[in-house]
Amino acid sequence: MPRDTGNVVRTRLQVIANAIDASLPDGALFTLLVWTGDSIEGQGAHYVSNADRDDVIASMRETADRLEGRPGAPSEN
Repeated sequence: MPRDTGNVVRTRLQVIANAIDASLPDGALFTLLVWTGDSIEGQGAHYVSNADRDDVIASMRETADRLEGRPGAPSEN
């Protein structure tokens, strides 16, 4: 991965986050997780969110638990 890829991703995530936030109803929370490369192994994932960090972590844990309990389940909207 080129050295500046992380900076480009972080910059673009802020632009995307502003658009998401403006598109959602007041009070709606979101987190967008992005990584580059063929695998997340060894990669630094980047995220942007309008939620508190602790809430993001809890939500990611709940989502991982749900997905691991139902292998192959489609994502829920």
